[in-house]
Amino acid sequence: MNKYLVSALTSVAVLGSSVAPALAVDVGARGLIQIRQEKRQEQRDQKQETRLDVRASASAKNQEVRASLEVKREQERRDRLAKFWSKSSARLQKIIDREVKLSTRIAERLAKLKAAGKDVARQEALLVSANASVAVAQKSLTDANLTLKTMMTDKKPIAEITAKARELHKVITGNIRVSYKALVDVIVSTRGMSATPTPSVSPTP
Repeated sequence: MNKYLVSALTSVAVLGSSVAPALAVDVGARGLIQIRQEKRQEQRDQKQETRLDVRASASAKNQEVRASLEVKREQERRDRLAKFWSKSSARLQKIIDREVKLSTRIAERLAKLKAAGKDVARQEALLVSANASVAVAQKSLTDANLTLKTMMTDKKPIAEITAKARELHKVITGNIRVSYKALVDVIVSTRGMSATPTPSVSPTP
């Protein structure tokens, strides 16, 4: 009985001595594999973080570029509008200046007619009214120039400034048409009138 027990214990000891190193090797190999896997995962995570950083940096740069382009486009639109209004204002001013010169010539003609003994009271009244219309046109242009300049300085939205410019241009051209028609009415009213002095009629003896 003791012999069998000793033999069994011996066999267990021998088995244990042969299994233990194998088990240790197996555990060691698994540990190395896990370490390698963790290292690979860490490398993948680092690459992913790098890609995300690059994308974020590129996105931020693109946003900066887009913002810069938008600012440039906005300024270009403002410059175009300012150039357009400058030309329009100059053209409208020339029209008003021509009306002022026309009014002056009409006044000179009425003065000659009056000196010739013609009754020009009605024509003079029409001219006063026409001159008032010309003054309204001039004021509307002057006010429009100031309004748009202020809006540009205050950096108002370009759409708002454009809409205001159209509105003011319509008002000014309307006033110019009214003043021009008034001046034409004065001219028409003098048709048939001559600056030649009316000969005096001597009384019949």
